[in-house]
Amino acid sequence: MRFNIFVLPFFLGLIFILSYVIRKFILWQSQLLAEDRRKIRKGFFSRRFLTASKEVFYESLLHRKMFRINPLMGYMHMSFALGWLLLIVVGNIESRLYNVKEINLPYYPIFLKFFVHDKGDIPYPKLFGATMDFLLLAINVGLAIALFKRVNSRVLGMKRTTRMETVDKIGLYSLWMIFPMRLMAESSSSAIYHNGGFLTGTLGHAFSGLASIETINYGFWWAYSIALGTFFFALPFTRYMHIPTEVFLIYLRNFGVSYKNNKKVMEQVDVHACSRCGVCIDACQLSHAIQANGMLPAHYFKAVREGKVKDKYTLECMMCGRCKSICPVGVETLEIRSAQREKIAPSFEKNRTFQLPASLKTAEVAYFAGCMGHLTPSVIQSMKTVFQKAGVSYVFVDEDAGICCGRPQLLAGLNDIASELQKQNKKRIEETGAKTLVTSCPICLNVFKKEYKLNIRVLHHTEYLAELTETGRLKLKPGTETFTYHEPCELNRGLGIRKEPNKLLSSLGNFKPLEESLGGFCCGGSLGGIQLSEKERAAVAADTAVKLKMVNASQIVTACPLCKSTLKRNSDVPVRDVAELVAGQIV
Repeated sequence: MRFNIFVLPFFLGLIFILSYVIRKFILWQSQLLAEDRRKIRKGFFSRRFLTASKEVFYESLLHRKMFRINPLMGYMHMSFALGWLLLIVVGNIESRLYNVKEINLPYYPIFLKFFVHDKGDIPYPKLFGATMDFLLLAINVGLAIALFKRVNSRVLGMKRTTRMETVDKIGLYSLWMIFPMRLMAESSSSAIYHNGGFLTGTLGHAFSGLASIETINYGFWWAYSIALGTFFFALPFTRYMHIPTEVFLIYLRNFGVSYKNNKKVMEQVDVHACSRCGVCIDACQLSHAIQANGMLPAHYFKAVREGKVKDKYTLECMMCGRCKSICPVGVETLEIRSAQREKIAPSFEKNRTFQLPASLKTAEVAYFAGCMGHLTPSVIQSMKTVFQKAGVSYVFVDEDAGICCGRPQLLAGLNDIASELQKQNKKRIEETGAKTLVTSCPICLNVFKKEYKLNIRVLHHTEYLAELTETGRLKLKPGTETFTYHEPCELNRGLGIRKEPNKLLSSLGNFKPLEESLGGFCCGGSLGGIQLSEKERAAVAADTAVKLKMVNASQIVTACPLCKSTLKRNSDVPVRDVAELVAGQIV
């Protein structure tokens, strides 16, 4: 016998989900630019395919990033992903060895122990039995952790977790039913035919005394099939659509598909790849500093996916990047917010012009303080001192404080205004003939590096100061004070600049770094939090100041004029910029 009516829920669900996913992926791929579709075709026959496949194995199956965040949660996710895949693979090998001559339909390996009672013809029956039982045990242990997490997530290190709607509950509960029902079905079959492994055989022995074991066995197989079918039918409309989508996203990312040129489709891929695991919720400072809710990443991306985004939640985000740093899937959280902001931003007046100051003199270095830099003149004065003492020929590009880099406009979704500003600024910088552009503002640095496409070096002042000391143009004497370092969001997470400021600070005195895996905390003054009130910003700044004080340093050092200004107002510990520290310790 190779068919029974109870297989239909699973079989129909499988046909549905495969049809849905294939159609969805073809639709997304067709919406990409022709250039990016070519990248995909070439990617399949290049080393990028192997790189992407490796990432799929590590992150979609082993869940390596999740293990680093929390080993128990890592095991929970891995047991479902890798365990289920191995059940399918080993089951197919087992059924193929049993029935070599005939083609097996997809349901046959899944329900093999219902159809096959005598395994005498299968090589290594004990090995297969033990392997399948071990996988079932591993997955059900992961299920136990998932149940515990739903009851008390704090034990797994999660202060807050995601909300579930009805369809999510259907998907979740049907998933939770699959593996216990398979265990019960195979164990009850073992009670009848005595063919189980170490787990199913033991449970089967316990079932063997029941008078109506045949009826119970048939009921378990029906329950197993219904659980599978229900999960497959619910999957596209729940968070579990992330299972196939994150694999698709990983290949697109490794093939070099551009987010900037395909915002609409890549946004959809990203929000469908979000598993709403919830680790980003605790990472977001707004979650505990002001008890934010709807704007939190996992909740917000669900709203984007369903087309129910509220402008308020779009504009509250500080764009600090903590959620992106911790996301196990690598969802482009900041790109999604930016794309949504662009949709609600007012249109740009095409006849608008910008009046920039007269041309500048030529010099070795072009210095750009930035709008925020002009709010902290002590940083500018410190850099002037450094240039003078190091004998650097420089020109102060925005000395009149009338030029903006365009980053605030980009954060607000005003891309046309930003583009025009960039065009004018680029021309002005190039006229100086400088070989290096130095800026004190990480916000400006981010846009100079990523948007301007300048043909000169672009450095933050911490990078430049480190270079001056290493080349001997600037000599420093170590101080005696104890200080810690607040890492600006745009500098560390946005651009990955951590080595130079930390090395520089280590040479200036008793440096006590803050241990923080996500690259520091936001000061609260972020230009990205357009909708945040001053009270809410102050709450974030105070939260960061408290964490920085925990290292018992006599002062806080930062490398961003906006961070300095914001933290200074909300900290009872003195706050200084790296440039000020350096200028005061020049030999």
